[in-house]
Amino acid sequence: MISRIGSIGRKLLFLTLGCVFVPLSIIGVIAVSNETATIRKHTLIALEIIADYAEQEINDLLKYLKGRTEDFSSDGFIRDSLEKLNHNESDSSMIVAALNKHLSKNKLPIIPNAVETFVLNTEGRVAASSDTSQIGKDHPSSAWFVKGSTGLFVSDVFRSSRDQKASWIVSAPLTGKVSGKFIGVICNRIDPSMLNNIISKHYTPRMVTNRIFELTGQTAETYIVNREGLMLTESRFIENAILNHVVDTKPVRVANESAGELVGEYTDYRGVPIIGASMLIRETGWVVISEIDKVEAMLPVRQFIFKIIVISILIILAVYALMYFVVMKFVQPIVSIANTCDYIAKGNWDERVEVKSEKGEIAQLANAFNSMVGSLLESFSSLLESEKRFRSIVNDMPIMICAFDEGLNFVVWNSECERVTGIDHDNIIGNTNALELLYPGVTNKEYVQTKWIDSGDDYRDWEMQMSCKDGGVKTILWSNISNQYPITGWKKWVVGIDITKRKQMKMELVEKTIYLDNILSSSTDIAIVATGINYRIKYYNPMAEQLFGYRADQVIARSVMDIHSDLNVDRARFEKGIEIVREKGEHSFVIEQVKDKKTVFIQVRISGILDIYTQLVGFVFMGKDITKRIESERALDKYVEELAQSNTELEQFAYVASHDLQEPLRMIGSYLQLLERRYGDKLDKDATEFIDFAVDGANRMQALINDLLAYSRVGTKGKEFEPTDCNVMLSRTIKNLQTAIMESRASINIDLLPTVFADKSQLGQLFQNLIGNAIKFSGKRASEITISALLKGKKWTFSVRDNGIGIDPKQFDRIFLMFQRLHSRTEYRGTGIGLAMCKKIVERHGGEIWVESEPGKGSTFFFTIPSEKSEKYDL
Repeated sequence: MISRIGSIGRKLLFLTLGCVFVPLSIIGVIAVSNETATIRKHTLIALEIIADYAEQEINDLLKYLKGRTEDFSSDGFIRDSLEKLNHNESDSSMIVAALNKHLSKNKLPIIPNAVETFVLNTEGRVAASSDTSQIGKDHPSSAWFVKGSTGLFVSDVFRSSRDQKASWIVSAPLTGKVSGKFIGVICNRIDPSMLNNIISKHYTPRMVTNRIFELTGQTAETYIVNREGLMLTESRFIENAILNHVVDTKPVRVANESAGELVGEYTDYRGVPIIGASMLIRETGWVVISEIDKVEAMLPVRQFIFKIIVISILIILAVYALMYFVVMKFVQPIVSIANTCDYIAKGNWDERVEVKSEKGEIAQLANAFNSMVGSLLESFSSLLESEKRFRSIVNDMPIMICAFDEGLNFVVWNSECERVTGIDHDNIIGNTNALELLYPGVTNKEYVQTKWIDSGDDYRDWEMQMSCKDGGVKTILWSNISNQYPITGWKKWVVGIDITKRKQMKMELVEKTIYLDNILSSSTDIAIVATGINYRIKYYNPMAEQLFGYRADQVIARSVMDIHSDLNVDRARFEKGIEIVREKGEHSFVIEQVKDKKTVFIQVRISGILDIYTQLVGFVFMGKDITKRIESERALDKYVEELAQSNTELEQFAYVASHDLQEPLRMIGSYLQLLERRYGDKLDKDATEFIDFAVDGANRMQALINDLLAYSRVGTKGKEFEPTDCNVMLSRTIKNLQTAIMESRASINIDLLPTVFADKSQLGQLFQNLIGNAIKFSGKRASEITISALLKGKKWTFSVRDNGIGIDPKQFDRIFLMFQRLHSRTEYRGTGIGLAMCKKIVERHGGEIWVESEPGKGSTFFFTIPSEKSEKYDL
């Protein structure tokens, strides 16, 4: 093949290849160098981001653990129990058991991966623990006791002598609630596997940057070491690495020597060159290291070099092929002339003589021959192309186009005709019975022929029913435009539009208009007036005539502006309302109109009317007589005012009555007691018993009056609502009930409670009543009371559960009523007003209270408090 182009062609080919190869080599070297630097830079950035993110999460974890431990150190139950143990109280075993249970149930589950929560006394001995086997163990010289006695402390990861498992401890000092002195240390032992959970999120740099997405991540690794270089997390390459494998690499040395961090290339603990980044966790001295083998990180560079080589080879081959064909153009003209003449002689008009030079007789002959053949072929091709474009346009037009020859046979049936009728082109063109197919019946056929043959100066639009393939009928609007736009070869041609849906929609619109007009006209309480954008009235229903006093024939086509003054509407107010409608779409106001010497109040609502393009095209005015409603509201306001005055007077009466009633009761009780003291030895047993009954009755009457007064003040003397921490409020309540709790040996378990907007004193009274009842009605067993809260929707649902005597479900509604007792006074003391007061307090806070219980199986009282501040509840 090369021999056909001669020596000059070969030299030209080799020179061209040399000019292409040298620039490609230089560009390839520069590109590879830049790609290498970019890959290294992005790998370092990715690793630094991974290490930094892991450092942040570990710091967050340390902060969380310290915060939880500090919370534990403020637990009142733990501090009280430890103080009692330090004083060597007689029932220390019960205190230890209760404290162990409290640590296991209420503290240990709070911290993820915590394996033990324990308390050290002032001597460093385990006083209580979630793991009871550790009680009595001594740790006086441990760092978590020595440093934890002065503040929050986080230990390094160490191997436990008990079970040889790795763990670490977070500790905090405990101080007495009253004395404020050091009483011990609370510690949380943590499983370091949670560190593995943190670094496992950052397995490969592909998660950080798309620039190095080619990395397979086979050697990418993130791990943590301590000050001694011991691994604190698992390794991808070494089994059982935690606290067993020592890492003495450059990042560890930099962290220990200068408390610094490293980003760069070095040799890892396997002796393999890597790219890595390290971050120092300053609080613990741990080093977070993220690495990837340098060979794997640079793998995209090798792939890039391979691409460069392939592209260079393809470019060289393309240039060679191009130059070969260029050279061939200079040695082929004579052969081309002969071959072309042979092809044309055989009838192949597409062939041309290939002319390589413009000089010489052969070139002149070839050019003249090519020009002649080209002119003839161009004219013929142009004619064919023009006809092809015309037929394509006619076929693709979105309207129906039909054309006929002299015998009214179809010669054109475009795609829109096929779509509308479902009848294919092949079933119409050349079919002499096509008209009978589309228009069955002789009459229809003759009518169609008349319409299509008739000529005139107009477009001659007419509608006809056309049969379709599916048996249906569609209405077509035809136009005969043969005279206006004659086309050679077409005797007649028409255009049509399917108006079936349009006619159907028109019919439906007429029906809807009639239906809507009947509805609006039959409206018995709403006056409706519709106007255009110029405010001229277009619709005026009978109710409007009755309400506004105008007949429809008096206002139709008049502007609303002309009659608004007659309706006692201020023009400025009316125009302002129109502006509001233009901005917001609607507006309403109330007007007063004197009718039959009586003031009538009419509520007017104005709405905009929008067209299909959401443009404002008019207004609708709807009026309604609200005189009765206005009069009712005014009567209601007057009644509310009178009721408020009555409540004030009743409150004053209740206070005076309770105060005045207590004085004679105190006097009766005092004189009866005085009578018993002075003449007790002179009275018989019955007289003494009668005096006791009288004194007890006076005391009960006084207690009842005090409870009634407290009940009446729930809604009138309450304080403003404010953010109230239920945990703090419940702690104070338990202090108030401490004597009853100790006497009944009650156990109270409290979950973490929310902060709500409430009256602090009333919320405390609510808790005190419910807990007091749980203790009072415990029966012969020791009370076990659990208090918790759960957010449901926009309300907190509190529960107070006990193991007492329970309540018969038939009495559920009765127990919240005043003076309703389920037991005699000899069984349980009280006035029967406590739960009624609880109900009133909860309702003042916008909640509700109820009970679930079975006799002998305890009771659970539920009440709700809104989770968000709302003034409407503060009644």
